[in-house]
Amino acid sequence: MKKTYKILLTLLLIIIITAVSFYIIKGKSVYEPAKYYLKVSPSDKNLDIGSTIDFKLPNQFNNVYQLTDDTKKMVFAFSQETGHLIRDFLETKLEGYLTDKKTIVISDISEAPTVIQNTFIIPSLNESKYKMLLIFDEEMAKTLKEGKDITKAILITLDDKKVLKVDYASNTEELEKFIEQ
Repeated sequence: MKKTYKILLTLLLIIIITAVSFYIIKGKSVYEPAKYYLKVSPSDKNLDIGSTIDFKLPNQFNNVYQLTDDTKKMVFAFSQETGHLIRDFLETKLEGYLTDKKTIVISDISEAPTVIQNTFIIPSLNESKYKMLLIFDEEMAKTLKEGKDITKAILITLDDKKVLKVDYASNTEELEKFIEQ
């Protein structure tokens, strides 16, 4: 009985040490808030028709992307299901598809713990052939999603960073129709 008890304690200790080590290694965020920003004008409103948007955000490779006047469409994912919808759609497209369509994809990962972001979300995105901008900051996400149906992909049409239209996609056909128009 004592031998079994010692074995169990040793296994428990190994599990605890492994978990702590894993957390230390994967628990540090790669996000550097001072490098990024999001501005919606007028500042007292959330993103909607008539407002303008400007931002600098990282993509999954930790490269900085700044919104340009050339961007005509933005696709937002604020849920895991929506992220998978967008991923499934884009996996069927050739590399460069989004650039050709002057479209960017932005995913909110702010609610996921850092360990989950670093262990599962970002490595999964790194395997894709398209770039996805990431929102790490909960306040940025709130500004963009408040008043929107976040159970669907949020589709924003822009002209010189001004929002012309807000729409939604709940399947790949609606997403493709939006990007292709």
